[in-house]
Amino acid sequence: MKNILKVVLPLFLVVFFISSCSKEHKTVNEEEITFKNGDLSFSGTLSVPNKQGKFPAVVLISGSGAHTRDGEVAGFKVYKTLADQLVEKGIIVLRYDDRGTGDSTGDISQGTTEEFAGDVLAAVDFLK
Repeated sequence: MKNILKVVLPLFLVVFFISSCSKEHKTVNEEEITFKNGDLSFSGTLSVPNKQGKFPAVVLISGSGAHTRDGEVAGFKVYKTLADQLVEKGIIVLRYDDRGTGDSTGDISQGTTEEFAGDVLAAVDFLK
């Protein structure tokens, strides 16, 4: 029993310390948002630094193909990770599900380059 306590108690304390630190020092406020481009509705996440002040802002734009706002590749959330790092540097980040992907409406296979550019401009307008 003593040997188990020697292992379990320190492990418990480490887990408790990590979880309490992460709650107290949250550096990112995330808000689920929606914006429109014509008849289409886009769902996304707005990540904002958890401090007072004015901040620059960016819109993350996915590459070719249909992507969700997190840009998950083999279990790794590329856009989510990038957004978290940018917010840590004091930058507001808007990332959204491509048309017809995740919670956004539309059909990405029917979209044109000009329409995709319009989606990005609608996201920028939302930030304004």
